[in-house]
Amino acid sequence: MLRRIGVFNAFSAAHLAYAYLGGADTTHVWLEYDPSAPRDHDTLVAALTDPLWGINMQVTRESCRCKVRESCRVELTSRTGDATLTLRVSDD
Repeated sequence: MLRRIGVFNAFSAAHLAYAYLGGADTTHVWLEYDPSAPRDHDTLVAALTDPLWGINMQVTRESCRCKVRESCRVELTSRTGDATLTLRVSDD
């Protein structure tokens, strides 16, 4: 469990992270980046989806406009479909 929580520290340049429940089987994580810091949430998503070291989820939806400094949203779902994690990436 601690190793999986550490994924957010080790693979994200976000300066602030919020986590909150979005229902019985959904957790949202909101990541805020300094506008001058490069956003590389692909590295974080790759770490989260790693079957050995991550949380063994798959990307089911992605809406991203990082190139124009807008927010991104990545939805990950467990392999069995019973749990969802939504990442929201913003520089607000």
